Order: sequence, then structure tokens, then C-alpha cells
Amino acid sequence: MPAGASPGDAPLAGRTVAITRPRERAHGLIAALEALGATVLSAPAIAVAPPATYDALDAALHRLAAPAAPEHAYHWLLLTSAAAVDVVAARLDALGLALADETTTRVGVVGAATAGAAQARLGRVDVIPSLHTADGLAAALPSLWGARVLFPCADRARDALPTVLAARGAQVHRVIAYRTVDAPPDALSDVAGRAAAGTLDLVVVASPSAAGALVRAFAAAGLPPAACDAVCIGPTTAEACRGHGLRVAAVAPEPTDDALVRVTLTCLTSGRHPLPAR
Repeated sequence: MPAGASPGDAPLAGRTVAITRPRERAHGLIAALEALGATVLSAPAIAVAPPATYDALDAALHRLAAPAAPEHAYHWLLLTSAAAVDVVAARLDALGLALADETTTRVGVVGAATAGAAQARLGRVDVIPSLHTADGLAAALPSLWGARVLFPCADRARDALPTVLAARGAQVHRVIAYRTVDAPPDALSDVAGRAAAGTLDLVVVASPSAAGALVRAFAAAGLPPAACDAVCIGPTTAEACRGHGLRVAAVAPEPTDDALVRVTLTCLTSGRHPLPAR
């Protein structure tokens, strides 16, 4: 619940908000919005699946944990999602390996959720940029000329971070750690149905992939992309939403549950983005 709200407050009573984040990442956000009185639909638009093979990732993790020679060691492990942290930690455990100490490899992350996961699963975080973007992470790192960087990511991950790092002289090894897959077509049918009926106030969109899945669900129901306003977790997702024709009501100032709750609350109570009261 945002600071200043008391347990008895229900400013979102009568409002309905859909969360398209994968269910395992949505518990805190759902609980916070429900505490403010909202009806929350858990409607995961995407899911995380294993890659076709872990061979490439496992080889990189062997090199990360126990490089054969100093010239093979990674200077940086960069993580931009909690899902990537989970996969890296799980594979290290499966291989009986441990992360090299900070004198060999440092860990950089984007976002509070990723930082929390890395601290819990890997035992440390060395760099967290104040700007939660690829440019922000790259800018927060020291001199990268000649640095060897391991970037485990989703198959659909954007090229922004590797591109920026390479421009600064880093040798980037991008490895697919997991796949992002669309949820089954009926996963968003309730969201589309409520949007058609005018009983859905906002959709929280937490990734570009989720934006695409949401638009496809609207199209399948005969709805235009702008059938419901969207609250976005960050500028990259907002850009994807606009590209798909979704209306962006607000963008969270940082990619955290608390920030998403605050902007959702503002959208539905301030009148800056008026929605029909029911």
C-alpha cells in the first residue's frame, strides 16, 4: 500500500484493474491494489519457459564460476530481470558451481525486483543504476573497454544493452537463459470481455511482450487496441504499448510494485486520466 494510506482506506473500491504480469511475479502488486479496494484480475499475458537447451548457458556459467585462465574470465554478469536471476541461480546449483567472487566478476542489475532476486539467490549485487534502463546500467558501470560481459537474457530481450556496451568497447556474450512465450489465447479472454463491456478501468502492462499479447486478445474479441487504458512499468514498455496502438494512461517512474500502485491510484482518483465511474 502506498505511504500515507491506512488499512481502512478503499479509494479504488468499485474499480477493476487487470495485471498481465506472470502470476509468480504478481502477488505483491495484486495484494497492494486489493488493499486499496480494487477488484484485480490476474491475467498473465506471457509465461517463462526453458530454452531448447541449456548447453550454451551452462558453458558460460562454467566460465563464469571457474574460468580456465584469467583471459577467459567474465568481468561482469549483467542481469535485467528476476527471471534471469532465477535461471542463473538454478543452473549454478544444478552444476554444483558458485559465482566467482567480486575480485573476478561483478554483478550489475536493472531494477529493484532484479536486485532483490540477485541478492537473495546469488548473494550479492555490485551495481544498481538509478536510471532503470539499458543506458542507465551501462552508464553506471566503470570503464568497459575490453571488459568481458555475460548477459543471460530472454529470447525476446531487446538488443539495447548489448549495443550500448559494445559501443563502449565491451565484449558482450549474450546467452539465452529462458524463453518468453505467449499465454494461451483464453488467458486474456476475461480482460477482453470486461473491456468490451466497459467494466475494466486499467490494465497494468509490465513488458513489451505482454503489450503484444494484450492487443492480440483485444483483436480476437473484435476490439480496437485502445479498448482500455494501460499503466506501464517503464518507458520501454510504454513505447511498445503505443506502437501497438494501446492508450498509455501513465508510466511508473521506476519499475517497482509500489510505483505501479501509486500511478494506478493517481489515474483512478485524480481526474488527470478520467475514466467512467460505476
